[in-house]
Amino acid sequence: MENADRHRSDPSTVSSRETGLAVSHILARTLFGIQHLHYGYWPPEMPVEVANVAAAQERYTEELISAIPDDVESILDVGCGPATNALRLLDRGYEVECVQPPGPLADLARQALAGRAPLHTTFFQSFSCERDYDLVLFSESLLFIRPLSEAISKAASLLREKGYLLICDIFRKPPPGSSEGSDSYHTGPIGGGHYARDFEAVMASQPLRLLENTDLSPGIAPTFDLIARVMGDIRPAYDLVMGKFAGRRPIATWLLRRVAKLDKYEKKHFRADRDGAAFLASKEYRRLLYQLDSDAHG
Repeated sequence: MENADRHRSDPSTVSSRETGLAVSHILARTLFGIQHLHYGYWPPEMPVEVANVAAAQERYTEELISAIPDDVESILDVGCGPATNALRLLDRGYEVECVQPPGPLADLARQALAGRAPLHTTFFQSFSCERDYDLVLFSESLLFIRPLSEAISKAASLLREKGYLLICDIFRKPPPGSSEGSDSYHTGPIGGGHYARDFEAVMASQPLRLLENTDLSPGIAPTFDLIARVMGDIRPAYDLVMGKFAGRRPIATWLLRRVAKLDKYEKKHFRADRDGAAFLASKEYRRLLYQLDSDAHG
């Protein structure tokens, strides 16, 4: 099981991850016109092609917004990233506030929001306010926040009476037929996500009633098929460039492989089995809607 304290107390870990996400977002936006940082949602009729990534991401946002109850006006977007979902919510007339840890993603969010919504630049564990919200939103952000029990408890405390918690995220699922604890999980070649059983145990202890549990996995999985295909197309050119670089700069190449751990990243990102089938085997992507209810648990 992952060390929860390490994720909480090591700002450098978060900063490195945030930097990588920010760079990925800037490159995707510059090269392909892709605005969102989250996965795409691929309905059966949409061809899984690079040209359709932006449309698939917009479809994801539509799937997210469609779950928001009619009586919601104010939303706290936790881990808003570059704030693209927040902008869509603002365009729909919602009152939005955002929380994002300090770093390059927060800078991108501030630029994108341009004063349209408050941006609280802090870790969610440290966030505090004197108001409550109709809905707290985690869109591919809960997986980064630990301890999980503290995150959910804080989210519940920020809701108005009968307010809502909306979660759209990846979870690690147990092997078929397994009844053991979290240490029995197989993660496969694709990482990330809280353990489903741990999440369910935390939610059972909270004053939150489950209203919706929708499996979006089949629509998310093609993203991994596309990534695997693109990385396979890139690999020959990458090997050619790295081969020439190694011949001309052997010491720099050695440093890249030893200090920057290039071998680790190559092994991870160029694996042929990091595809949709691998995702479906070890992960599930859920859209979960809860309502604050003091009678939801004993």
